Amino acid sequence: MGTSSAEMSAPATLQSASPAGVSDFPIIAGFTPSGHASLAGQGVGDLLPLEAHHFWQRHQWQKVPDPFRASAPARHNTRMDVINIADAPPFTTKDGSEIRELLAHRNSVIRNQSLAEARIPPGEATAPHYHPEAEEIYYLLAGRGRMQIEGEIREVGPGDAIAIPPGQRHQITTISDEPLRFLCCCAPCYEHADTVMVDNWP
Repeated sequence: MGTSSAEMSAPATLQSASPAGVSDFPIIAGFTPSGHASLAGQGVGDLLPLEAHHFWQRHQWQKVPDPFRASAPARHNTRMDVINIADAPPFTTKDGSEIRELLAHRNSVIRNQSLAEARIPPGEATAPHYHPEAEEIYYLLAGRGRMQIEGEIREVGPGDAIAIPPGQRHQITTISDEPLRFLCCCAPCYEHADTVMVDNWP
């Protein structure tokens, strides 16, 4: 069935909506919730969001926001947080390591991760544990250690970065004469409640 030029130049029915906090995001007839346009009878078939975006712009229909920018999170706070390790009070975590938390939701605008420095004296180790939710990265600054994740053991030293997936039992032991110091990044942020101690260590 043919379509007149008048029909082609007219926009489809528009409604305003604000999904995911995005204001003035038009919903165009035939644009499905899955993000695909099906403009029956107009010869464009099923279009990906970006293709549909360009199609509507070419035909001078109502402005459609960039589908990638529309999903970008709002910037709620632009202050700069700079925390020196000398100003970070130490505390002891459930696994027994001495921690200085540098950045987390408790002291900065950071919300989805945390950064801390950990210290373990010579001959000592963290207690075996795992985190159900958080994944961790250890980055060694000084000293040498023996890292165990489940049944795998490796010696590690300054410059080594260690990936620890959620749910994996792990322990690190200082094997040098100087304290082991390393940065620990957790995502989501470190919480005592997300630390589970284990007895059945391999």
